[in-house]
Amino acid sequence: GMMAIEGLGHLVYHMGAGLGYVAEGIGSGLGFSGGDSNSNCEGEACLVGILVIIALIALVIVIYAVYNHCKDEENCHSWWYRGGRMRNKARKWAALWNGIEHNAFNVLGGSLLFDAKVDTSAHDR
Repeated sequence: GMMAIEGLGHLVYHMGAGLGYVAEGIGSGLGFSGGDSNSNCEGEACLVGILVIIALIALVIVIYAVYNHCKDEENCHSWWYRGGRMRNKARKWAALWNGIEHNAFNVLGGSLLFDAKVDTSAHDR
């Protein structure tokens, strides 16, 4: 338990230091601050860089949450679809194709268009 907590502490510390270096690089690239690469991250460059990184992380989290929420198709339909008209059309369309497939495959024992079967049992090989 204690080693895991210590490891998380090191992780947070080094991630913060890494974010500082990244922010310094972004800031110096945008002209906010000069200096060599060994200088500490200070001022506007750090703030802008860290805010950009935090915004990107938040964007990824939001996209992931929306993606997981919309896995169930009913969650992400518009009010117009859920209102009935489009839902009824979709249900009728699905019922039509289910009926066609049932008739073609189960009742007739056949298959749909362009699915050819050739009886080769009578031919000598």
